Amino acid sequence: MAPHLRLLSSAFHLFIVVPLLLNGVVHCKTLKRDVKALNEIKASLGWRVVYAWVGDDPCGDGDLPPWSGVTCSTVSGSDYRVVTELEVYAVSIVGPFPLAVTNLVDLTRLDLHNNKLTGPIPSQIGRLKRLKILYSPALLIDEQ
Repeated sequence: MAPHLRLLSSAFHLFIVVPLLLNGVVHCKTLKRDVKALNEIKASLGWRVVYAWVGDDPCGDGDLPPWSGVTCSTVSGSDYRVVTELEVYAVSIVGPFPLAVTNLVDLTRLDLHNNKLTGPIPSQIGRLKRLKILYSPALLIDEQ
């Protein structure tokens, strides 16, 4: 191969191929803990929410947007994202408060109002140390 073609080939790999390969590596990913919790919530909510929650990454994976009602933030100094807000209101959720919500420890806002949740809010809600706003059936807590 002629020297100028070798140089051109090397430049092609350096500027075109390498960034394409790295593109899949540098995408942020949602912490597995949050993905697991949201998948447990998804399994308990039924079709009204599930149809809008597609893909493997609740915070979006580049090709798919974040799941409806899920807001994420990047963890400072890392490539990972955490779920900071969950808004699943007025979708006719029936049954007990989804306990898996209490595993989303970076939540600052939780909105479950206008559903048909039954029973008490579980005591494990105390794990959510960053929670500032909680909307639940017949309940609004806003910590300033």
